[in-house]
Amino acid sequence: MQEKAEKEQIIKTLTSENLKIGSELSEAEQSGRLCTILEREIEYLNQQVESKDKQMHLTQLQLKTSQEALDDTSKKLDEVGAQFHEQHKELKQVEQETEQTREQLKNLEKMNLKYEAVREDNVDKQMAAYLN
Repeated sequence: MQEKAEKEQIIKTLTSENLKIGSELSEAEQSGRLCTILEREIEYLNQQVESKDKQMHLTQLQLKTSQEALDDTSKKLDEVGAQFHEQHKELKQVEQETEQTREQLKNLEKMNLKYEAVREDNVDKQMAAYLN
């Protein structure tokens, strides 16, 4: 009987150990699945980071290109502005000269000058008639 009791105790111990090992094995399998899931998630996130890095790089290149175009346009605008300023100055000068010429013409008209032709030159006589 004692032998039977010892065998039953051994069976209980072995059964308990089997259940414990089975539980640990089940946990390991679940943990392995969880690791696989986490590895896939990490891989997906790494791909997302890589994709975002590429997009950021492209955006930086576009920004650089846009900045260069803006700099070129700004430089051209400065040149056009300088040309406009110079032409505006020239226009003001021409306007002043035109006004001075008008004043001189008014003064000449007030003086009541007459052109006198040389007596014997027909062309000169016609010009005097035209001018006076």
